[in-house]
Amino acid sequence: MNKRKLTLVFAGVSAIATLLSLLAWVNNLVVLWRWAINFATMTTSKTTETTTITHGCIKWLDWTAVDLSAVTTFIPFFGFAYITVGFWQLYKNTAQMDDDFPFFRAYDRINISLGLIGTLFGIIIIGFYDLDKVTMGDLMMCLHTALFSTLIAVAWVFIVVLMFTKPFMRWWHNTINGIAPQDSFDDHFLERLEQSAASIRHELGQSTETLKTFSDCLRQASVPVTELREALQDSTSHFQKGIVEPLLQLQRHQADQTVALTQATQTLSQIQTSQQALVDPLLHLQRNQTDQNASVTQLTQTLSHMQASQQALVEFLKEFKSNNTALQASLDTIREEHTKLETLHLQTRKEADDTRTKLADLNQLFKEKQQLFDAQLAEWKARHHQLEATAQKLTTEQAQLKVALELEKQRAEESEKTLARIKSVF
Repeated sequence: MNKRKLTLVFAGVSAIATLLSLLAWVNNLVVLWRWAINFATMTTSKTTETTTITHGCIKWLDWTAVDLSAVTTFIPFFGFAYITVGFWQLYKNTAQMDDDFPFFRAYDRINISLGLIGTLFGIIIIGFYDLDKVTMGDLMMCLHTALFSTLIAVAWVFIVVLMFTKPFMRWWHNTINGIAPQDSFDDHFLERLEQSAASIRHELGQSTETLKTFSDCLRQASVPVTELREALQDSTSHFQKGIVEPLLQLQRHQADQTVALTQATQTLSQIQTSQQALVDPLLHLQRNQTDQNASVTQLTQTLSHMQASQQALVEFLKEFKSNNTALQASLDTIREEHTKLETLHLQTRKEADDTRTKLADLNQLFKEKQQLFDAQLAEWKARHHQLEATAQKLTTEQAQLKVALELEKQRAEESEKTLARIKSVF
């Protein structure tokens, strides 16, 4: 048989158990209703009649109606209904597996609370009897109501559910889905016995959500940091390009100016040479007047060459002034770009400081949330110890009540023996 079909068989068996439990619970409610009517209409002379359990609507299930609070039959019906739904979810492969599957988070506490309600109901109804005429049958009926509800609640929660139902359904889920078995549930068995385990899991869930939120904040904060780092790299590269290239251009202009100055120096040397050449012909003219025409011609040529050199020097000076103006404009542009880069650098540095401040705030918030979680965990542990102390107190009181009932039983037996002796005398 296929495992899926076998799961459907399990669901059918659980559904049958649910139906039988429902019929037993309805029959118990009918018994409770009929007993309540008899109890409300009884007189002090009919006390013994109230100890007889009235038959319900389904006679072959009257043996389950031992609890007048109807808790003893409701707990199995409540549990089998969730087990049936759980097997159906396994069959449809829609089960959400967790530590409480197939039940819900507060299921254990609700069942224990129902058992305690049945116990209190059985103890309370004792006080409505006439204590002078109450019989042992009345006390045993109330005692059955008080003890059977607690017995079924404890046995169902700590034996049927924790030891068999949850482990089997988890194992069957892993089997039909081909999931490797996890660690043995012995490590978690004691935790599931604690009544406050569900609350602790809830707090851990909230802490996990807080950590996820913090991680998302860190990831969101890392994006601006990455963008800031890229912007710094880009600004650094732009700054280097904006400084190095103008410096290279400035060096080129300086080299050109050096060449131009060298040429100007050569031109001046030529002018000095020309002047020297002009002086020499004049001296030669004074010495030799016969060669005056030739010297005048040479002087005219020298003057023409000198004028051409002066014109070249003027043009060179104009070009030098133009290059100097262009160089000054380049330097102004470099200064403006440098100012902009410094402003961008300061802005990015301010954003980086703001990001570091936000990260520090997030770290402080995480520490505060962690401290709050530790305080809440300590508070839940304290509540757990208080619940354990209360449970021990209830156990002690139950034992004392049992001893008191035994003493009352012994006294009733002695009273009946005394009454029998009196009757035998008469």
